[in-house]
Amino acid sequence: MTDDMHADTTLMCMMSIVLDTASLGRHTYTGIAQAGGSATQRRIFVDPLITRWRSEEADGTVVWDYAPDTRTLTGPDGARVLEFAPRPRIPEPAARLAFPLALDIWGRAGDSLRPVRVEDVREDVATVLLRHVSDFSQFGSVTIDITQRLITGLTTPTQVLRALDIARHPATF
Repeated sequence: MTDDMHADTTLMCMMSIVLDTASLGRHTYTGIAQAGGSATQRRIFVDPLITRWRSEEADGTVVWDYAPDTRTLTGPDGARVLEFAPRPRIPEPAARLAFPLALDIWGRAGDSLRPVRVEDVREDVATVLLRHVSDFSQFGSVTIDITQRLITGLTTPTQVLRALDIARHPATF
């Protein structure tokens, strides 16, 4: 396969991840978020079919919990019902990796970045270069696990997100 064909395949995989997130099934991962000199590490639980997610500290304390049936987001400041929005609003940065449309990397109105090319493909991991929509000196990257069909990393000028220790499971949470 030529590099161009592999790049096209990877970009198509990236788009299919966005369009087909719901079919991935329930999974968990360790989410790491770094921004502004601080870092958090939490266990993220996801059911993409119903857009349900939860984040927990290492000791099991729930930090954020989103119940889509009632659109209730429970967090450090209590519970609130979210209004309908065309994009998922996910305050837990590392949980956004499970819902690609929650990432501001697609070049839509309001997004700060857009994908410009496949930078690297090694085995089953691809790195896609992102550029700022108006300041081309700013860039980032998104890492895709092609086999698992998941975005496992995002690096931007302001944050780094990682999904590690991904496990698929049928259990509800």
